[in-house]
Order: sequence, then structure tokens, then C-alpha cells
Amino acid sequence: MSVNKMRIHHNFEKYGTTVQISYNGEKYEGKAFISPLRYKNRVYIDNAYLEAGIADGGRYTYVGPPDLRLDKMDSSAVVTIDDEEYCIRKAEIYLSGDEALYVWAILSKKNGGDSNGNFYG
Repeated sequence: MSVNKMRIHHNFEKYGTTVQISYNGEKYEGKAFISPLRYKNRVYIDNAYLEAGIADGGRYTYVGPPDLRLDKMDSSAVVTIDDEEYCIRKAEIYLSGDEALYVWAILSKKNGGDSNGNFYG
């Protein structure tokens, strides 16, 4: 394991949020970073314009360890964070040379949408 991969793994373990993933009858658990997806121009996925100061678009950025291969899963996978369920919209593996360092994904709430009642699942 490279020094970069060890540092990234350490940060997931120390600072990450616990996530559970259910896919094809299997369950996985790990730590990842989750944050609301924000664009500078305030236009979100599906071209929904948000007023200044509004950040809850119902979409989230996920950055997690390479052993939780969200990029190999489809939208039927359920990612659970603090009892809230999310669907995978897009996921990619980040490589450095031939070494997988982390998985990046866009998640959306599975049920209920955002705090304004907009449904994104």
C-alpha cells in the first residue's frame, strides 16, 4: 500500500461518517465523506435554479474507500447514512497509476427529496 493510500485510508477512518451499503443481498460498511452537492452558479442537476443561500438540492457528494466499490453498483444499491437512505446516481473510481485511492459518487435521497419537498429519488 502506497503512502498516499495509507494517508487517505487513515483520514476516512478518523474523520469519515459510517455508511452502510446494501446491494444484491450483500451488506457492506465503511467510513466515507458526505457533503451536499453545490455548484457555484446555483443551477443544480435537472436544471433546477436555487436562490442565493439555498444549498439543499437533495444531491450529495460521496468520497469513500476503494474497497466500497460504488462504481461497480447500479441505482438499486442503497447507501444508508444516519438512518437516511440514498441512491447512487453516478460513481467513479479514482486511480493513481494502477492503484485505486478512493471512490467518488453522487447520491440522491431515496425517499422524501429535499427539505422543500422536491423529490429526487
